[in-house]
Amino acid sequence: MSLLAGDTWLNAPAGSFLRIPADVTHSTSRVRLVPFRAKEQQQVTDRFSSRSAWASRACDAISGAVAGKASERFVWAVNTLEVRSADRLLEVGCGQGVAVSLVCERLTTGTITAIDRSPKMIEMATRRNREHVDAGRAVLEAIALEDADLGDRRFDKVFAFNVAPFWQQPEAALGAVREHLARDGAVYIFWDARHFAPEGARDLGNELADRLREGGFSVDRVLVEDLRPVPAVCAIGRPKG
Repeated sequence: MSLLAGDTWLNAPAGSFLRIPADVTHSTSRVRLVPFRAKEQQQVTDRFSSRSAWASRACDAISGAVAGKASERFVWAVNTLEVRSADRLLEVGCGQGVAVSLVCERLTTGTITAIDRSPKMIEMATRRNREHVDAGRAVLEAIALEDADLGDRRFDKVFAFNVAPFWQQPEAALGAVREHLARDGAVYIFWDARHFAPEGARDLGNELADRLREGGFSVDRVLVEDLRPVPAVCAIGRPKG
């Protein structure tokens, strides 16, 4: 069975995915459950994880423009970080800078560095956080994690929400993070469960914990929060040794 680039794939139970062919619009006559072999399932899983960040950012941009306030999941994420006034933080994949704003409200002498591979997102985040950038509390850079030159900067907390490299290449992504964690620093990997049934959020959290272990981190906690419209999870880890 081949994977068609234009098709839509939705999670379904028991190792299957729901296939909606690209040319189906109003009719559901060709929508069917397709049992996947392991290799094919991984191909689709990779497509979900790589598109997840884009989809969530698009939703946040729309909801932010309409509602004019931070989405519930970012409020929960920043609360989970327990930001202290002097913390040094790094956000990977900051999107339009919603979390940056929430973090900066809690900082006095601390700072946040936020990176995103999209110059457009950094432009939006900079506009949103102009006051914090001008005050030196926030530094925003349009660059991917694997290309970032963070020099001798060290961070107490590193976090990311729906950022594909932490799912797809955890050793490389977490290796880059480890180099810049302060002593006793921690990494927080957040993900929303939009592609999981509500009762599957815990499974997603456990999978994130496995990614941390693959990257050489020990797992402190796995959190699951029943947010709307979808639950969210967080795996918190620290470097081994």
